[in-house]
Amino acid sequence: QVATMAADLSGDFGQLMDHMQDMEFLKSDSKRGGWREPWEKLAQSFFDLHEKYPRWRNRPAALFRSALAMEELAKRSMLRQDAQAAVDRYGVFLKSYASHVLADDALFGIARIKADRFNDFSGAQEALNTIQNQYPRGDVAPEAKLYAQRLKAALEAAKSSTPGKKTAALLTDMKWEN
Repeated sequence: QVATMAADLSGDFGQLMDHMQDMEFLKSDSKRGGWREPWEKLAQSFFDLHEKYPRWRNRPAALFRSALAMEELAKRSMLRQDAQAAVDRYGVFLKSYASHVLADDALFGIARIKADRFNDFSGAQEALNTIQNQYPRGDVAPEAKLYAQRLKAALEAAKSSTPGKKTAALLTDMKWEN
C-alpha cells in the first residue's frame, strides 16, 4: 500500500514528458499531424495520466495538455465538435485548477477558439477580460492583451467596411504558437 501511495504521489513524469515530445513531433509531421487518430490518442493519453494519479503534482499539466491536443485536432479537422470538445476540456481544467499557472493559458485557448472558430467574439472577449483581471501577471497576459486589441480593431473595421476581409486579416496576422 505504501508503494502504491508513493507511485500515486510521484505519478509518471517520464510518460508525461514522452507524450509532450510526441505532441511536438506530431505538430511538425505534415502527414501524421493531419490524421485524426494520433491526436485523439494523445489527448486520451494525457487525460488517462490525469485520471490515474489523483494526488500527482503534474496532474493539472496532464489535463491541460489533453485540452491542447484536442485544440490541435480541431485546428486540423476544422470540425466544430472538435473545437467544442477542446473548449469543454479547457473548461474542465479551469473548474479544477483555476489557480494553476496554466489557467491563463487555458482561458487564452478558449478565447482563440471562440473567436477563430465560432465567431463568438463576446465569448472570446469575456475570456480575455478574465485573463487581464484574474491573471494580470500570467505569462500569456501580454499576448492576450494584444489579441484583445486586435479583436476589437477587427470588429470595428468590420462595422465600418467590408466585413470578411479586414476582420480575417487582422485576426490571422497573429502567431498562435505557445
